[in-house]
Amino acid sequence: MDVEAVRRAVRRALAHGSALPSHEELVELEALLREHIRRLLPAARARAAAPRPVTPQRLRYRARLEWIANQAGRGLGDGLPAARRQVRSLAQDCRWLLHQTPEWNRKATP
Repeated sequence: MDVEAVRRAVRRALAHGSALPSHEELVELEALLREHIRRLLPAARARAAAPRPVTPQRLRYRARLEWIANQAGRGLGDGLPAARRQVRSLAQDCRWLLHQTPEWNRKATP
C-alpha cells in the first residue's frame, strides 16, 4: 500500500476553495478514492473478523466498514455540489481506513 499516494488523494479531495472542482476532476477523484478504498477494505475487514470479544466499539468498527463499502458503491449524484459532497465523504472514509492499516501504524510509531 502506497500510504503517501492515499494521503495525496485525500488531501486533494478535501482541499477547500471557493470554486467547485470541475465534474471531470470529481469523476477522477472518485475513481481514485474508490480504488484506494477497494485496496484498504480487506485489511480492515480482516481486523474486524479476528476472534475477539464483541464490544460496542467493535460493533461500531464493523458498522463503519459496512457504511464505507456502501458509500463506495454509490455514484456521484446529480450536480456538482452533490458530487463534491460524495468525493469528500469518500476521502474521509479513505483517510479513516488508512489509519486502520499496519502501514500507517508502523509509520506513526517512532
